[in-house]
Amino acid sequence: MNIAILGASGRFGRAFTAKLLTNPNYQLTVISRTVRNIFEDSHRVTAKNVDCTNLKDLKGALENQDIVYCAVSGSDLPVIARNLCEIKPKRVIWMSVVGI
Repeated sequence: MNIAILGASGRFGRAFTAKLLTNPNYQLTVISRTVRNIFEDSHRVTAKNVDCTNLKDLKGALENQDIVYCAVSGSDLPVIARNLCEIKPKRVIWMSVVGI
């Protein structure tokens, strides 16, 4: 199963990625503006520095994904939500209010 994690460089995104990597059936695409500072590509992880507010770049990063998990916080959430609605991934899991 191919799973993309938006906001993978954040606190929750890093913990969630580590948890998902315990299942050998998951192929992960970790995405954020600075994710390559934290993750390197491997046989199960593809790290992509992407600004999720850029529709074209986000669409390209989400090709062939079965699930998109959004762990992004901040003022860009409305734009990212609109972009995901435009892209129409197979499945989206949306997390918000981290830390509350």
